[in-house]
Amino acid sequence: MTKLGLGLALLLLLVVGMALAPFEIPCTRGLPGRIAPLREWSLSGAADDRLVAALRDNRTGRVQSLTVHTFSRGDHLNFSLHPALNLRNSVSMGDTVGWLISAELGERLEELRAELASTEALLQAERAARKAPIVDQVRQQLAHAETRVEQQQQRYERRQKLFATGMVPAEELEEEENLLSLYSIQAEIARAELQGALSGASAENVERVQVDIDGLHRRLDLLEERLRVQTLTAPLAGSLSSFFSADTLLVIRDTTAYVARLAVAWREREEIFPGQQLELHLPGGDRVLNGTVELLDDQLYALNGKQMRIGVATVEAEDVRLTPGLAVRCTVALPPVSPVEYLRRFLAGN
Repeated sequence: MTKLGLGLALLLLLVVGMALAPFEIPCTRGLPGRIAPLREWSLSGAADDRLVAALRDNRTGRVQSLTVHTFSRGDHLNFSLHPALNLRNSVSMGDTVGWLISAELGERLEELRAELASTEALLQAERAARKAPIVDQVRQQLAHAETRVEQQQQRYERRQKLFATGMVPAEELEEEENLLSLYSIQAEIARAELQGALSGASAENVERVQVDIDGLHRRLDLLEERLRVQTLTAPLAGSLSSFFSADTLLVIRDTTAYVARLAVAWREREEIFPGQQLELHLPGGDRVLNGTVELLDDQLYALNGKQMRIGVATVEAEDVRLTPGLAVRCTVALPPVSPVEYLRRFLAGN
């Protein structure tokens, strides 16, 4: 018998022996995975002058809440991170993480407060029904207030010219502008007080002014509520991300629990299913964590020329701090097969 014939005979004998063997061989399926936090909250910029705050549950792949902050086109908007977060890398639920500051909203708020103060002064004057000596005193106060406004206006205009030549910093010019605004408000209050002292009190006037004040309070409450909405608080406890994309302002990750995103080949659809146990092998050591397949997406994706489904598995890692984005090797135990089936899968590359 030739060597070739002998080899074929031995191979045939091996195949027959494997087919008749009474034992089965355990099988496993390897899956690539990547660690992700259980939940994460992000604040990012979007088109049309919007900011979007999204809370995502990575176990289900769904967005639990979505808040869109919209501002008027052309409005100047600033996001200010809470200074305390510069010294910390984690937050508790409910902590203030920052503020969205609208320049237009701030200006409207200040104007409304000034109008309210002026109207309340008018009401006080209406109720007081000022006499002649008091009228003279109010006139003097108004004259003093108007003189101060005129002097401050001249001072502000001089600072504007110096600022245009670079001799005065922007902060100093802004301070002069704020003083001019303050003196103007005080002059308006004095003017309202004089008007009330001259006209005397009447039930109709008092009622009308009170109605105006009530309306101003309602408008002021509405604007202050909008301002409170722009105070951002953490909807969950977790770690702050240190690196963002150009559009992302803030990310908080709930690292009290983790999930693993899995890439499952379409040909493995009968082998991998929700509720199945798996093992996660961490790189750089022999640490192995247990997990459970939670869901498999019905959508197919192309990955390296293969049709893949995205799966999610929960991870049992109570005493381990994992890094989001960490690549891990996952293995799933499959039912044992006969030696012939094992050989067939091996030759087929499965």
